[in-house]
Amino acid sequence: MNKDDFTGIAEWKQIQGWFDIYQTVAIQQIVKQLLPGSEFFKLGSFQGCSSFALTSAIPAYCVLYSVDRFAGSQARKKWNLASSHLLD
Repeated sequence: MNKDDFTGIAEWKQIQGWFDIYQTVAIQQIVKQLLPGSEFFKLGSFQGCSSFALTSAIPAYCVLYSVDRFAGSQARKKWNLASSHLLD
C-alpha cells in the first residue's frame, strides 16, 4: 500500500474518526468497483471520517446514504460547534 492508493488522503487526515489508513484503502478499493448509479448505505457517522473516505472514491452518479441519529453527547456537540466555527 502507498498513499497513491488512497483518494483524498490529505483531507481525510484532518477528520477525527475510527478508520485507519489500511481500512480506508481497503474500503475504497471495494467502493471503486461499484457500477455508476449504485446506491449504498452506511450506518453510523461519528465525525464523518469513513463517509468522507467512501465518497472520495465512489464512481460517478453513485449515492451514499448515511444513517445516524446524529445525537451525540452534549460535550461532543459543543466540541463540534466550537471546532467548526459555525457560531463565530
